[in-house]
Amino acid sequence: MEERTITVNGTRLWTLVQGTGPLLVLCHGGPGLYDYLEPIAVMVDDLCTVIRYDQRGSGRSDGRPPYTVQAFAADLEGLRQAFGSGPWMGGGHSWGADLALAYAASYPESTRALIYVSGRGLDPAWHETYHANRLRLLDEADRAAYLNLRTRRQTAAGRGYQRIVSRLRAMNRRIDVADPAHVTLLPGFDDHPVNDHANRQINADWETLLRDDGFRARVAALDIPALFVHGRQDPRSEAYPQRVAASMPQAEFHSIERAGHYPYLERPEVFLAVLRGFLTRILKTG
Repeated sequence: MEERTITVNGTRLWTLVQGTGPLLVLCHGGPGLYDYLEPIAVMVDDLCTVIRYDQRGSGRSDGRPPYTVQAFAADLEGLRQAFGSGPWMGGGHSWGADLALAYAASYPESTRALIYVSGRGLDPAWHETYHANRLRLLDEADRAAYLNLRTRRQTAAGRGYQRIVSRLRAMNRRIDVADPAHVTLLPGFDDHPVNDHANRQINADWETLLRDDGFRARVAALDIPALFVHGRQDPRSEAYPQRVAASMPQAEFHSIERAGHYPYLERPEVFLAVLRGFLTRILKTG
């Protein structure tokens, strides 16, 4: 593994490179979090040179705006050029899957293939469904506490806001897994601050993009191999990314039973077989 700091669009981005072969970039979720995708990288670094990185404003990368989907996609294109690559493969988890998809739609000539893990899809209704599923998965006491925290968050500030957000994140973690015992498998985010400002701005921009018919048309026109993977028990409904996969000419969709938002951690053997099978097929065809 080799860490590199690369300046892209005036922003210093932390990257980590491992493996050999064609380039695959992995985009972490959040937004506002930082890289946690080593478990996926080690599954395929004998097939690919895997690039992991912290998005602008996250972790070890500079914290400067703009925090927009377009800016984050442009950062990815800047990284591709900095690594001297032709078309590369883009992948991501959660928000990172959506970013990889937005990048492919903006830079189709630069994208060889797409790996979309636990993304939210392109229907603005995803969030309402997700919110309903979260409440359904909480017991009565936690449901009341959750709703109270969300109400208080609207007017909180400073340390009070941070405490509320931390408690909400802890509750979300418990429903992000199919098996409660698997909570301990999930990544923690204690090494660097979480950028809540970037989170709010990016998510607002993403919701605006979802209402752009041109963007949805560009996604449907992506004629590249695409792998969509989703945990069946993820509160972010698999129906929405499944529709995106169905709209793309070369996409395949895999639902993994007994897995929530992190299928590569809860069912690593199933996830590995799906991912390596996909990569082996597309790399064989050149």
